[in-house]
Amino acid sequence: MFYFLVFLAALVLSAVFTFFIAKIARYYKIIDNPSGEKGRKIHKKPTPLLGGLGIFLAYFLLLFILSDRFLSGDLNIFHLLGFFTGALILIIGGALDDKYNLQPARQIIFPLLAILAVVFGGIKISNPLGGVFDLNKY
Repeated sequence: MFYFLVFLAALVLSAVFTFFIAKIARYYKIIDNPSGEKGRKIHKKPTPLLGGLGIFLAYFLLLFILSDRFLSGDLNIFHLLGFFTGALILIIGGALDDKYNLQPARQIIFPLLAILAVVFGGIKISNPLGGVFDLNKY
């Protein structure tokens, strides 16, 4: 039941944050016009961008509020900070791309920096066949 309530809270917060961020995106004219690249646009009217920012804010707000519930066992504050930093880098990269329509060579910088943040945060990937992939060793 706890996780269902967390899901509902995240859903409501995401909707509220996304609503307000859409207003901000319209104000600053960070919108996607369907008259642009043919074949890539599926919407019929100008659509505000930056929606990922609302989901990011809701997710991490709840995660930090409930962090004592999730920080146990192998998960510690450094893992959480590495994950947060990596996600923040991706959000910044996405927002810059939404605003300035970055070239792919510049877009790739943000995921690469996010990977470094996750690795330096000490996050490991568990192997379903046994053991753990420790990313710090590479």
